[in-house]
Amino acid sequence: MSSKNRIESTRFLTVEGKDEKVFFEAFLKHLTIADVQVMDVGGKDKFPAAFAGLTAQEGFDEIVCLGIVRDAEQQQAGAPFDSICGILKSNGLPQPSSPGVILPGKPNIGAFIMPDNSRPGMLEDLCLETVASLPQFKCIDSFIDCFQSSMAPSEAAVFNEAKAKTQIYLATRAPIRSSVGHGAQQHHWNFEHICLNPLKLFLQTLFP
Repeated sequence: MSSKNRIESTRFLTVEGKDEKVFFEAFLKHLTIADVQVMDVGGKDKFPAAFAGLTAQEGFDEIVCLGIVRDAEQQQAGAPFDSICGILKSNGLPQPSSPGVILPGKPNIGAFIMPDNSRPGMLEDLCLETVASLPQFKCIDSFIDCFQSSMAPSEAAVFNEAKAKTQIYLATRAPIRSSVGHGAQQHHWNFEHICLNPLKLFLQTLFP
């Protein structure tokens, strides 16, 4: 466990990477939820090692709220949630019954699967949904359609539409930002959009 992820709070949120860390720090600030330490594990495949290191740290027994957030990606939420439950179980921790549900205890534990505890997708999908009604999104959609129409099969196989749309949208903002997290810091996402309500409820319940 690197020094940057040493336990410094009794309220702890683990996320996939640096960009998610910056996003959630901005979103928690918007919700006026204080004293939450956000830890990025360095990618979804590193959750098992990160949790093993976290639970071995001095101070882990003092944590009272523990949240885990990861993307569903191409799957429904069930598979990544089951993966998180497996990690919790292997570290001697109880498992919540379903995504978004907070299991009370010492610590309270909850897991949120992006974008909405159900659909395939990721943080980028949720952010895009907050601004999708803006007029300029017709231009973004047209650009993506045009680009995909001439894309080689090898490119199409690895093309991530949500990430591409995110980059295009952020390139139109002032000041320009190149990541979801830094876009959140500059208020480029609509934190009041209804699509964020499940995530808000999760965080407000986990960190009262």
